[in-house]
Amino acid sequence: MPQTDDELELLCVRAVNRPETLSETERKRILEAVGTGTELDIVHTLTSLAEHDPSVIDEIVIHLKSLLRVDDDLKRGEATLVFATLARRHPERITAVATEAVELLTDESAAVRNQAVQLLARLVGVNPDLAVPAASYVARFVGSNAPILRLSGLEIVHAIARTEPEQATALVTDLVDIVDESTEQSDDEQINNAIKEPFRGRGARTKRRQDNVEWQREQARARAAQTLAVLAQERPEALMTTTSQLAAVLESDDHPIVLGELADAIVAVAREHNMAGREVIDPLGMALGRLKDKETNARIAVALSVLADRHGAAVTESVRPSLPTVFELLRADRPAIRGATMSLLVVVSNYQPDAVKSVLETIRGLFADQNPVVRGGAAWVLSAAGTPDDRDLLISLRENDSNADVREAADQALAEINDRIDENATDSP
Repeated sequence: MPQTDDELELLCVRAVNRPETLSETERKRILEAVGTGTELDIVHTLTSLAEHDPSVIDEIVIHLKSLLRVDDDLKRGEATLVFATLARRHPERITAVATEAVELLTDESAAVRNQAVQLLARLVGVNPDLAVPAASYVARFVGSNAPILRLSGLEIVHAIARTEPEQATALVTDLVDIVDESTEQSDDEQINNAIKEPFRGRGARTKRRQDNVEWQREQARARAAQTLAVLAQERPEALMTTTSQLAAVLESDDHPIVLGELADAIVAVAREHNMAGREVIDPLGMALGRLKDKETNARIAVALSVLADRHGAAVTESVRPSLPTVFELLRADRPAIRGATMSLLVVVSNYQPDAVKSVLETIRGLFADQNPVVRGGAAWVLSAAGTPDDRDLLISLRENDSNADVREAADQALAEINDRIDENATDSP
């Protein structure tokens, strides 16, 4: 069995370059040395061992965990880096160090803190409850100018919002500001430029760094929006003063996740507190159709249809310029998207029947849709915009559809069409 530092270093070199050549005894020798704090390249050694054989991670946790509390910044930092690296692919095997990760968020070493927040961010994806003890410490990372630290902090806040939303409400203003980042050069971009400077002339590497910073920034905006949507459902009162700022983002943003999540958030707050005015409805109408993403447009359509319960005329006026997008959603593959679209079209047809006449043939074709919401919605649209020629279709639907709500909608549509026929007959000279 190797005993000298030189022999241990040779074992570590083999572990990095040819881990498959190590015997069980040699591997244990490395792990025992790590646990005693022997000076080794533990980052590359242990990550290589784990990549070759993930089952060794459990042993790594046992031997390395104690180093997270030693009075040595370098050793704590290296141990935290190892765990953060392993947690990228195997977070479920690293949850045993969650308590230490939370404690290290306040470590005197910035390098240790930064690795700890990334480690914890990966662990909460496995178990959101692990984030709750970090609620008091995570604000500093959410407000960081470094995109990766901000994104990690937001992952933790999102987990807190899902498990203990009350503890996340203090960060609502920070979340809104992240979503509403200025189009001027941000601190993130200034940092990115500083990173790029030493690499002038190395185009590919600089481009990768720049793309990675931008990706992290956009991911952070998306995660902040998702967290706001969660809080809007659980604690809508915490977002009451932010709806105008969020609505302003909807007017011009082009991030599909941000648009969809903010639509959900704004509607949850507006519905809870009955505060949906044109300052909320118009930005949603402007966002509808800005992107070609059907999922995003469907979410905005759902939001508008919810607001239409109390503000039907305003919603109808707001979405009229975007009706081509709404009509296109009727042909979406997913029944849920078609259902959301029908809910909005029912409102539009009630207030402006002429607006949907150009798609009546498509509406009629939806009586064969698998989704009863779509079939029922089609009947409701015809109740406002249908013609006498639609009566046979509606009679068939009323008598044969398997869904009671659809049959009721068809019956109501027939009554509305018959009433219009009677009115026209009465008005005729």
